[in-house]
Amino acid sequence: MMYKLKTIVILGIAAALAGQPVMAEENGYKKPGGIVKKNKYDNRRILVRYKEDTTENRREHSHFSVGAYVLQSYDIPKNLDVVEVAKGISIDAALEFYREDPNVLYAEPDYPIHALLEPPPTNPTPPDDNDDPPSDTIDPRYPEQWALNNEGQTGGTADADINAPEMWATITGDRNVIVAVIDTGINYNHPDLRNNIWTNPGEIPDNGIDDDGNGVIDDVHGFNALDNSGDPMDDHGHGSHCAGVIGAEGQNRYGGRGVMQEVSIIGCKFLSASGGGTASGAIACLDYLRNLKSRAENPVDIILTSNSWGGGPSADALKDAIQAHQDLGILFVAAASNDGQDNDVVDAYPADYPLANIIAVAATDSDDNKAWFSNFGKRTVHVGAPGVGILSTVLGNDYEEMDGTSMATPFVAGLAGMIKASNPDLNYMQIKNLIMAGGDPIPALEGKTISGRRIRAFDTNGRGSLTCVDQIVSGRLSPSLDHLLMPVGQIVLLSAVNINCALPNGDIVVPFKPGIESLTLLDDGLGLDSSADDGLYSQEWLAEAPGKYEFVFPENDVVTITVYDPATLQAYTQEVEANFAYRQIAGTALDAIDDGNYTVTAPFNISFGGSSQTFDVVTISSNGAVSVTNSETVDIQNQPLPQSKFVSLIAAFWDDLNPAASDGDIYYDTLGQEPNREFVVEWRNVPHYTSPDDGGTFQIVFFENSSDILFNYLDVDFGNPMVDNGASATVGVQTTDTKFVQVSYDSPTIQSNTGIRFKLAEADTPPAPAPEPSPDTEL
Repeated sequence: MMYKLKTIVILGIAAALAGQPVMAEENGYKKPGGIVKKNKYDNRRILVRYKEDTTENRREHSHFSVGAYVLQSYDIPKNLDVVEVAKGISIDAALEFYREDPNVLYAEPDYPIHALLEPPPTNPTPPDDNDDPPSDTIDPRYPEQWALNNEGQTGGTADADINAPEMWATITGDRNVIVAVIDTGINYNHPDLRNNIWTNPGEIPDNGIDDDGNGVIDDVHGFNALDNSGDPMDDHGHGSHCAGVIGAEGQNRYGGRGVMQEVSIIGCKFLSASGGGTASGAIACLDYLRNLKSRAENPVDIILTSNSWGGGPSADALKDAIQAHQDLGILFVAAASNDGQDNDVVDAYPADYPLANIIAVAATDSDDNKAWFSNFGKRTVHVGAPGVGILSTVLGNDYEEMDGTSMATPFVAGLAGMIKASNPDLNYMQIKNLIMAGGDPIPALEGKTISGRRIRAFDTNGRGSLTCVDQIVSGRLSPSLDHLLMPVGQIVLLSAVNINCALPNGDIVVPFKPGIESLTLLDDGLGLDSSADDGLYSQEWLAEAPGKYEFVFPENDVVTITVYDPATLQAYTQEVEANFAYRQIAGTALDAIDDGNYTVTAPFNISFGGSSQTFDVVTISSNGAVSVTNSETVDIQNQPLPQSKFVSLIAAFWDDLNPAASDGDIYYDTLGQEPNREFVVEWRNVPHYTSPDDGGTFQIVFFENSSDILFNYLDVDFGNPMVDNGASATVGVQTTDTKFVQVSYDSPTIQSNTGIRFKLAEADTPPAPAPEPSPDTEL
């Protein structure tokens, strides 16, 4: 069964939680020092996955001990519970408790997710149940659908489209092809959708019985994860719009057409009428669909899911659920997001998960430009598809134009369905490869997506997913960054795609230096399937010794990996800077966004932690911290030092800062002359998320030929006493996760117009030898 609903009532909190920072909450959570901060998780739910051999009694005891009760459990991922933490218990404390439980594989917040519509609606269109009469014209609004056939009718460029009419001359679709839309639901009564909606062969409509035994009553057309019902009716419009792009029925007297004029669409609703949802809701949909495909009687051959949503950080549970779909051969088509950012640098999930079955989609307009709002990524986003001014079905009998990578995603889903309809023997990776290789290369996506192509269904020059001949797509996938920092003993996955239309195109040899060694990347499905034959090549490399290593992928694509030994790093100590001198810089702007992460090459080799090894790159976070040893993103929620996620963390003002909220930004610059230069990183007029109109300004200064680090604070008044002077920030320097100095944590102790200098701790410096006694000294 998909859901195992619990009836356990937690009456108290066991002593196992003793010693944890359990604090009462009030519209958020209270941390030491009495500062009440917004609950970033938007709910009180946690996803807890237990190790395979954990008994049910141990799981129940664990939940009881932390003061949480189980809302639901899943078949995929196995041993995953969604729990709600009792009021009065800090979610952070509960997370820490679960993570220290030896039976727990992982525990994470139930992150919020939203529909990727640009702009998001504030007042969703109400349902309209009027049965409008059909037109006298076949598909009367089809001429408005430039993405299917662009003749410049909307002012765009002719033939900047997917060539749908050319495809339809051969095939218009197939109702045996089954796709699922995971979204706000589907208006399955819409006249342009109702004949292309899937009907569950194991369910008798409206009899109030779970006929197919999957735990959901009357799931005739799909599932509603919000209320655990069998009614996925849309009350927003976003999911119906996506469904119409995939499969609005053709050759009738209503509206327009979908990419597939005939198809069977399953609806799974986990986003609300406002377009919001959670990771657990998305997992519930994935679990429902997985059970449909794998059930013993009347299995449903689901080809793909269309997923026009995102917004949460990386979540292990959601990744595991998507990988379970990969194991069943189900494609996961995902929107790249609408922040106009590079997904190689910023986090955009679920599109960014490195799984073979994911196709991440950027949006293009009617002139074949990348849509201004669309995210992109040379290593992380696969293709582009039309996503501006897209007409499709919504609530009632209506049609609306919408913009977003949300709209681009179902174009890819529809094309994947058409590829399957034209050749039922193709597997999910061959379909994905044809989507990438069969696309039309366009300048706007060159270097912006893995393929550099906008999807194309049909063509006459070897292009087109249904007509692909000798079209090669090849390039590095990971590491996504050009420069990585890592400690000795860490393993890095080097991977690349190399395909010719549907098929693999041969192993890839990657030389690396120092020396003349090389790695051969093998076709192994990103290391997940040794028997894979899908065009995804990878090999692991172990960082065995300190040094700088250069890996040369084809097309002279170089990745530099700096490896260091944490054992050589020493702790720092702090002292107030005697003479405050703020560094005045013009600087290079990062154009930083909320929660961004940026790798910058330093002008000189930075001495850090007393190590003989120096560091030539700095990873800068929007959230007020840098690292010279780690490329990981700094979380929005500050924590006390040390943090095991990082080897080093240099936190001048680690808090949830947002450089994009006003005219603020992060700058870097070099002052002075060699050998006495200074490298300055400055957060200039950067607001806190709670006070977008009033920003703080501070710096981190590195010195040439010195391990000293200087924090300069020009203005730490954010216009909010909960934030001012470091009231909700972490300040300090972590050299390793056992060596650190913390100036403050969630305490308003930082003052404007002051500086803090960090020097190597004397305890880590060998003591000077004692002077020889004078001959005249009495012993």
